[in-house]
Amino acid sequence: MTHTEWRQSSSKGENINMSQMIKEQDQLLLKTFEYTDYKTKDLDYEIDPDNNFFSSIINNCCYYTDQQYNQSISSEGKLSIIHFNSRSMYANFNLIKEYLNQFQQTFSIIAISETWITEDKGIDFELEVYELRYINRQNKGGGGVALYVDNTSKCKVMNYMSTVIDNVLECITIEICKEKT
Repeated sequence: MTHTEWRQSSSKGENINMSQMIKEQDQLLLKTFEYTDYKTKDLDYEIDPDNNFFSSIINNCCYYTDQQYNQSISSEGKLSIIHFNSRSMYANFNLIKEYLNQFQQTFSIIAISETWITEDKGIDFELEVYELRYINRQNKGGGGVALYVDNTSKCKVMNYMSTVIDNVLECITIEICKEKT
Protein backbone atom coordinates (compact mmCIF):
# COMPACT_ATOMS: atom_id res chain seq x y z
CA MET A 1 0.00 0.00 0.00
CA THR A 2 1.43 3.40 -0.94
CA HIS A 3 1.45 6.40 1.37
CA THR A 4 -1.33 8.00 -0.69
CA GLU A 5 -3.50 4.86 -0.53
CA TRP A 6 -2.95 4.60 3.22
CA ARG A 7 -3.87 8.24 3.72
CA GLN A 8 -7.05 7.82 1.67
CA SER A 9 -8.02 4.66 3.58
CA SER A 10 -7.95 6.42 6.93
CA SER A 11 -11.17 5.42 8.68
CA LYS A 12 -11.62 8.86 10.26
CA GLY A 13 -11.00 10.67 6.99
CA GLU A 14 -8.30 12.80 8.62
CA ASN A 15 -5.91 14.69 6.39
CA ILE A 16 -2.47 13.32 7.33
CA ASN A 17 0.74 15.26 6.66
CA MET A 18 2.90 12.61 5.00
CA SER A 19 6.19 14.45 5.27
CA GLN A 20 5.67 14.80 9.04
CA MET A 21 4.82 11.09 9.32
CA ILE A 22 7.94 10.09 7.34
CA LYS A 23 10.13 12.35 9.49
CA GLU A 24 8.73 10.73 12.66
CA GLN A 25 9.30 7.26 11.25
CA ASP A 26 12.94 8.08 10.43
CA GLN A 27 13.47 9.16 14.01
CA LEU A 28 12.10 5.87 15.33
CA LEU A 29 14.36 3.68 13.19
CA LEU A 30 16.90 1.91 15.39
CA LYS A 31 20.12 0.92 13.70
CA THR A 32 21.94 -1.72 15.76
CA PHE A 33 24.65 -2.34 13.15
CA GLU A 34 25.82 -0.98 9.84
CA TYR A 35 23.64 -2.27 7.05
CA THR A 36 26.74 -2.68 4.88
CA ASP A 37 28.01 -5.27 7.39
CA TYR A 38 25.14 -7.60 6.59
CA LYS A 39 26.08 -10.48 4.32
CA THR A 40 23.51 -12.85 2.92
CA LYS A 41 24.06 -16.44 4.03
CA ASP A 42 22.52 -19.69 2.96
CA LEU A 43 20.23 -20.18 5.94
CA ASP A 44 19.86 -23.90 5.23
CA TYR A 45 23.51 -24.37 6.21
CA GLU A 46 24.39 -21.32 8.31
CA ILE A 47 21.99 -21.19 11.26
CA ASP A 48 23.98 -18.96 13.62
CA PRO A 49 22.09 -15.65 13.96
CA ASP A 50 25.23 -13.84 15.12
CA ASN A 51 27.05 -14.73 11.92
CA ASN A 52 24.02 -13.96 9.76
CA PHE A 53 23.40 -10.46 11.06
CA PHE A 54 26.57 -9.32 12.81
CA SER A 55 29.26 -10.52 10.46
CA SER A 56 31.76 -7.85 11.53
CA ILE A 57 31.94 -9.31 15.03
CA ILE A 58 34.69 -11.87 15.47
CA ASN A 59 33.57 -14.91 17.41
CA ASN A 60 34.55 -18.53 17.42
CA CYS A 61 31.16 -19.89 18.41
CA CYS A 62 29.33 -21.95 15.81
CA TYR A 63 25.91 -23.52 15.76
CA TYR A 64 25.30 -26.82 13.97
CA THR A 65 22.42 -29.09 13.19
CA ASP A 66 22.92 -32.63 14.46
CA GLN A 67 23.70 -33.82 10.92
CA GLN A 68 26.22 -31.02 10.35
CA TYR A 69 27.90 -31.82 13.64
CA ASN A 70 28.22 -35.53 12.86
CA GLN A 71 29.53 -34.89 9.34
CA SER A 72 32.03 -32.13 9.90
CA ILE A 73 33.14 -31.85 13.53
CA SER A 74 35.82 -33.76 15.35
CA SER A 75 35.64 -32.83 19.02
CA GLU A 76 38.50 -35.09 20.11
CA GLY A 77 40.78 -33.12 22.42
CA LYS A 78 38.42 -30.10 22.31
CA LEU A 79 35.80 -28.73 24.66
CA SER A 80 32.31 -29.41 23.35
CA ILE A 81 29.15 -28.32 25.12
CA ILE A 82 25.47 -28.97 24.48
CA HIS A 83 22.60 -27.42 26.44
CA PHE A 84 19.05 -28.59 27.10
CA ASN A 85 16.18 -26.81 28.82
CA SER A 86 14.70 -30.04 30.12
CA ARG A 87 11.51 -28.69 31.73
CA SER A 88 11.65 -31.66 34.12
CA MET A 89 14.29 -34.34 34.05
CA TYR A 90 11.67 -36.76 35.33
CA ALA A 91 9.54 -36.22 32.22
CA ASN A 92 12.23 -35.70 29.57
CA PHE A 93 15.38 -37.56 30.60
CA ASN A 94 14.79 -40.43 28.16
CA LEU A 95 14.19 -37.96 25.29
CA ILE A 96 17.49 -36.23 26.10
CA LYS A 97 19.31 -39.58 26.11
CA GLU A 98 17.74 -40.53 22.76
CA TYR A 99 18.79 -37.21 21.24
CA LEU A 100 22.35 -37.58 22.52
CA ASN A 101 22.54 -41.07 20.99
CA GLN A 102 22.24 -39.48 17.52
CA PHE A 103 25.76 -38.11 17.83
CA GLN A 104 28.79 -40.14 16.88
CA GLN A 105 30.96 -38.39 19.49
CA THR A 106 30.30 -37.54 23.10
CA PHE A 107 30.21 -33.99 24.40
CA SER A 108 32.64 -32.77 27.06
CA ILE A 109 29.78 -31.16 28.98
CA ILE A 110 26.03 -31.54 28.86
CA ALA A 111 24.38 -28.54 30.51
CA ILE A 112 20.77 -28.79 31.63
CA SER A 113 18.50 -26.05 32.93
CA GLU A 114 15.04 -26.39 34.48
CA THR A 115 15.83 -29.83 35.92
CA TRP A 116 12.96 -29.64 38.43
CA ILE A 117 14.74 -32.20 40.62
CA THR A 118 13.31 -32.58 44.13
CA GLU A 119 14.76 -34.35 47.13
CA ASP A 120 11.57 -36.33 47.79
CA LYS A 121 11.60 -37.91 44.31
CA GLY A 122 15.35 -38.54 44.31
CA ILE A 123 17.55 -38.66 41.26
CA ASP A 124 18.10 -41.48 38.84
CA PHE A 125 19.60 -39.65 35.89
CA GLU A 126 22.79 -41.52 35.17
CA LEU A 127 24.50 -41.10 31.81
CA GLU A 128 27.24 -43.52 30.92
CA VAL A 129 30.74 -41.93 30.92
CA TYR A 130 29.51 -38.77 32.69
CA GLU A 131 29.58 -37.46 36.24
CA LEU A 132 26.52 -35.47 37.32
CA ARG A 133 26.80 -32.19 39.24
CA TYR A 134 23.63 -30.26 40.06
CA ILE A 135 21.98 -27.59 42.20
CA ASN A 136 18.28 -27.57 42.96
CA ARG A 137 15.90 -24.75 43.74
CA GLN A 138 15.46 -24.74 47.50
CA ASN A 139 12.15 -23.25 48.60
CA LYS A 140 10.02 -23.62 45.53
CA GLY A 141 9.35 -26.19 42.80
CA GLY A 142 10.87 -25.99 39.34
CA GLY A 143 14.23 -24.50 38.43
CA GLY A 144 17.50 -26.28 39.02
CA VAL A 145 20.60 -26.67 36.88
CA ALA A 146 22.86 -29.62 36.17
CA LEU A 147 26.11 -30.37 34.41
CA TYR A 148 27.17 -33.75 33.10
CA VAL A 149 30.95 -33.73 32.76
CA ASP A 150 32.80 -36.38 30.78
CA ASN A 151 34.44 -38.59 33.41
CA THR A 152 37.81 -38.38 31.63
CA SER A 153 37.90 -34.67 32.50
CA LYS A 154 39.12 -33.69 35.92
CA CYS A 155 36.71 -31.16 37.35
CA LYS A 156 35.59 -29.72 40.64
CA VAL A 157 32.59 -27.67 41.66
CA MET A 158 33.55 -24.13 42.55
CA ASN A 159 31.34 -23.71 45.61
CA TYR A 160 32.11 -20.02 46.05
CA MET A 161 30.79 -19.42 42.50
CA SER A 162 27.82 -21.79 42.74
CA THR A 163 24.70 -20.47 44.37
CA VAL A 164 20.95 -20.51 44.70
CA ILE A 165 19.11 -17.22 45.15
CA ASP A 166 15.47 -17.86 46.03
CA ASN A 167 13.07 -16.97 43.20
CA VAL A 168 15.93 -15.58 41.10
CA LEU A 169 18.47 -18.16 39.91
CA GLU A 170 20.44 -21.32 40.42
CA CYS A 171 24.06 -21.39 39.28
CA ILE A 172 26.58 -24.21 39.31
CA THR A 173 30.16 -23.47 38.32
CA ILE A 174 32.88 -26.01 37.69
CA GLU A 175 36.57 -25.78 37.02
CA ILE A 176 37.93 -28.16 34.42
CA CYS A 177 41.57 -29.03 34.92
CA LYS A 178 43.52 -29.82 31.76
CA GLU A 179 47.23 -30.31 32.17
CA LYS A 180 49.44 -28.33 29.79
CA THR A 181 46.49 -26.77 27.99
